Amino acid sequence: MPIEMPDEYSATRRFASSKQDLAVCVLAAGIARRLEPISSVIAKPAFPLGGRIPIAELWVRTFVEAGISTIAMNLHRVPESIRSYFGDGQKLLADITYVFEDRPSGTLGGAIKLMRSLRERGIHPKRIFIPSGDIVSGITVDDIERMVEQHTRMGAALTMMLAPIPWERRSDFGTALLDGIPAGANVAPATYARVQDFLEKDAASPSNENNASNYLIETSLLTELESYLTEATSSVAEPCYDFGKHILMGMTGRVPHLGFLAKKYKGALFGYEPGRVWYDVGNKRDYLAVNGTVLDGGIQVPLPYTRYPWGWMGEDVEIDFDKVKITAPVVIGNNCTIAAGAEIGPHVVLGDGWIVHRGARIRNAVLWPRFQFPTATTSSIREVGGDCNVDTAIVVGGALSGDVREQTVDVLPDGSLDARSIDWIQPE
Repeated sequence: MPIEMPDEYSATRRFASSKQDLAVCVLAAGIARRLEPISSVIAKPAFPLGGRIPIAELWVRTFVEAGISTIAMNLHRVPESIRSYFGDGQKLLADITYVFEDRPSGTLGGAIKLMRSLRERGIHPKRIFIPSGDIVSGITVDDIERMVEQHTRMGAALTMMLAPIPWERRSDFGTALLDGIPAGANVAPATYARVQDFLEKDAASPSNENNASNYLIETSLLTELESYLTEATSSVAEPCYDFGKHILMGMTGRVPHLGFLAKKYKGALFGYEPGRVWYDVGNKRDYLAVNGTVLDGGIQVPLPYTRYPWGWMGEDVEIDFDKVKITAPVVIGNNCTIAAGAEIGPHVVLGDGWIVHRGARIRNAVLWPRFQFPTATTSSIREVGGDCNVDTAIVVGGALSGDVREQTVDVLPDGSLDARSIDWIQPE
């Protein structure tokens, strides 16, 4: 039976009365090549924050709290790691459906496929939020409300959420120059302004306001783009499958074969800078940094553990606090055993079920729980041996018998461990 909430619940949700006007299409079908080999275990939007909460859940919770509960997700790699967790969304008071992609179709392609899936269900929202499911953001319901209100008031066709990046990383991100903001100037939080120019991964960009991968787009524009959609490959003569490379650049007149966008929608592209913490989990060090920010309180994550002054702890944990050194902040999950003489922290996430032996030292590391979904193949063994040093590492599972420094550790099908540099990238 569906979960029933009191009448007061809907009254506190800003968009609950107009939910048919708004929907959410979460892009969750990325390959995550820079996160190999751990992205072969679970999809990147399912990567746990604080040991338990998938990245994509932050988006779902925020939109549901705003009263926007119709959500569609596209899936590709390890789809069950997402689908088995969220199910139909009822536990989060959402209505979640999925579209599986045999091969990724780009950010625009994924959004169009998800829009089509909504139409097939008889859902025709006026506008759609399109966040990337692997982005971690500190945005709030108030930010969602401001974005919708300003977008509607200004008659925008597309509003892109923004976040500042270090100037030296402009070649890694798409950046927007806003009307009324001088080149090189900082953009104040809560700024909503017309996008004057957009450059995709340009080291010489006059702005460090980054495309934060959360769009609010009029369904009419997305529908118009259906006929221009191409396969997600650069070998196509006139490609059109990516929001940053094609649509945002097209709307600012930088893609000649999409010139109609600049003519028809000139002045209809806006940017919104909420002034929140923002992470693109593009590599494994980013993932460690995000978890560090969660533990420091920079991003609020509803961890299902008891909060203590030094961090969080789950149930059925065997630990003698007089004989274990804990350096805050840390997370210790359910059913963990930590022997006397072990040292944990700072910035350690110890997922459910880990055994830490005497003399082990763990810091700046995330050790995953065992994932419970039909295709999960990770080992049930989770042990850090005596006198092991684990530092700046992500450990999927297994029995560690030696030091792990600046590495990822995966468990192979035969039970052996695959340890690689944390900066290793799968060759193309």
